[in-house]
Amino acid sequence: MDICSIIKYFIYDKKEIMKNVQREIIVNVSKSKVWDLLFNRFGEVNNFNLLIEGSQFTTGIKGELGVERQCQLDSKNAVEERITEVRGDSGFDIDIVKGATKLT
Repeated sequence: MDICSIIKYFIYDKKEIMKNVQREIIVNVSKSKVWDLLFNRFGEVNNFNLLIEGSQFTTGIKGELGVERQCQLDSKNAVEERITEVRGDSGFDIDIVKGATKLT
């Protein structure tokens, strides 16, 4: 194994934390490749997440704090997300800024 990457999504309501979702994935690629895919290519999540029909950058600069994306979940549902915190090249937090999705 080359890397063990922990991906954390902290999904916040404006008043309180609604859910804290954590997923651990073991991948056989370099840490820099994982970081490039998840952080620098934040708006291209549909290329590796089969549950998202489409995604695109909407605001900000790729690879920087504050960048936003829109994720089209299906023909009727979408969410807009923003990177709100970056911890070097080891992790980042995402807030849903518009839309909602049911986590199951």
